[in-house]
Amino acid sequence: MLQTLFRFPSLQKLTPRRYERYLATFTAHVTLNNKEYPCKIRDVSAAGAMVEFADDPRPFDEMETVKFSVPGHGACDANLRWIEPFKAGLEFRITEAEKAALSEYLYARLSDQF
Repeated sequence: MLQTLFRFPSLQKLTPRRYERYLATFTAHVTLNNKEYPCKIRDVSAAGAMVEFADDPRPFDEMETVKFSVPGHGACDANLRWIEPFKAGLEFRITEAEKAALSEYLYARLSDQF
């Protein structure tokens, strides 16, 4: 394990997370000011997601509250936590009960994919 950390210094910066994170490839949308930005979810947890935009390298200029939706699964408000070219980190604005339910759903759907 230490050898892995030294070969990949970015792994040293990982911090424990409250919710399990899963790799994903769901199609989603982020909406801000009535403009919808299609994206792909690249990883997801009950607390948030990392999304990737194909068409716009930086669709948002500031940390904002957006509407996050996954067709056929639901929608919620989310806070933009970070933005990089073609990627953004979202923190879901949902209750602890909703996070618990989402955590169970993600585990059931995604835990054995890889």
